[in-house]
Amino acid sequence: MTELNFTPSWYIKIRRNRLIKLYKTIMIILEIILILSSLIFMVTLINRNSLSSKNKEIADKIGSLVTSEYDKYNFEIIQTLDTKLPKSINYSEITLENDSIFIDFKYVDKKSYTDNLKLLEKIKGFKINYIGVPTQNEKGTYYRVGMKKDEK
Repeated sequence: MTELNFTPSWYIKIRRNRLIKLYKTIMIILEIILILSSLIFMVTLINRNSLSSKNKEIADKIGSLVTSEYDKYNFEIIQTLDTKLPKSINYSEITLENDSIFIDFKYVDKKSYTDNLKLLEKIKGFKINYIGVPTQNEKGTYYRVGMKKDEK
């Protein structure tokens, strides 16, 4: 004998309507959650931006103080080196790049080149960390010597 499952059509309609209502309520709940989460995100983003702008102002003030102190320190280092350089050394420029002091010399001959390096090695409180190869430009031939303050 075969079994027949018969569901009346009115029952199927009621069941379908209940499922549709359930899906609609789930969709409404999900939309509400999405709207609330986006509002929370926007509020936190606005607060974070206002806080970061205040923090930027404070950081800029601190940064300017630190850089001015750092510039004073670097200027003192360059002045110290300038006073310690023997008067017989004829240099064209002293610059500071990445914690190294670079002195540009006009290249005259090999003897003055080696004499300048020997005199620079004798300066106390500084050490040579870079010796450049003489290079030619429109003003003449120059070479660059990099020095660092000895932190002893």
